[in-house]
Amino acid sequence: MALKLEPEAVKETVERWNRQVDEGKDNDFNRPPGTIVKIAAAPFYAVKVWPICTNTQGGPEHDERQRVLDPYGEPIAGLYSVGELGSFFGHIYLLGGNLSECVISGRIAGREAALDSKV
Repeated sequence: MALKLEPEAVKETVERWNRQVDEGKDNDFNRPPGTIVKIAAAPFYAVKVWPICTNTQGGPEHDERQRVLDPYGEPIAGLYSVGELGSFFGHIYLLGGNLSECVISGRIAGREAALDSKV
């Protein structure tokens, strides 16, 4: 489904965000400076999201490659986490809209599993 976004509005929004990142201050939402990053490298994705409060909390801890970790922090061979199944922290939910987490983690886990000789 096409989102039918106005190209000029998207361009202006991204440029405004990137200027704020350069200045080190999020004037729109007051995010801390260490949490803001420029929007700079394609590909870019957009999804419709609504402010609702349904999601899971917690789950298995995983690393930056989406590999599920055992209780000692070691990757479990061939086991990857996607979507809302756990986080880097395991005991909390990572913010950012559930859809973005699914897209990002699914892409990482798919790439890693494809490179994994044990899968």
